[in-house]
Amino acid sequence: MKKQEYKNEVLDQLQTKAAETTAATNEVPNNNSSTKDQNTTATFSEEDLKSLVEKTLGQRELEAKVQGNLELVDKELEGSFGTEAKAQIEKKAAELGMSIDRLRDIAAESPNAFFALIGENKRPANPMVAGSVRTEGVNMQSSTERDFNYYQKLRRENRNLYYSAKTQQQMFEDKARLGEKFGA
Repeated sequence: MKKQEYKNEVLDQLQTKAAETTAATNEVPNNNSSTKDQNTTATFSEEDLKSLVEKTLGQRELEAKVQGNLELVDKELEGSFGTEAKAQIEKKAAELGMSIDRLRDIAAESPNAFFALIGENKRPANPMVAGSVRTEGVNMQSSTERDFNYYQKLRRENRNLYYSAKTQQQMFEDKARLGEKFGA
């Protein structure tokens, strides 16, 4: 439905521009005395097309923002009031002496202003921000004990460090300290 409305709106704008262009060409007197047919198709300059496209894209972005704001407000209201959200908003509108349509317009423009107005001081999260969970720590060993497996892993990952004198000395001390718990 929105696409159809959008298509009709763009078509109307193009037809309006075409009518303005043909009206302007009809007002210019024809100095050509020949009987050749003149081109009556409307032509648009590159700047006219750019401005029309920019205007249309700006309007589309605004509509998407409004829709996102309304969805966010609906979600928050449903979370706060459940199935009674509509009744609560009607009650607040009556208390404030405002129409529900006006509250809807405020919610579409700024969800924070809407919540402040109705007394729900909630700060809705920005829907454009996505969180992530880092799972690198899942496979880590819970033990920090330096045993045989620890040193073998060190040898595979960082040979220079493993064969350093300091690490070799530490390994012998750990083996003496742990005894049979050290491993191989």
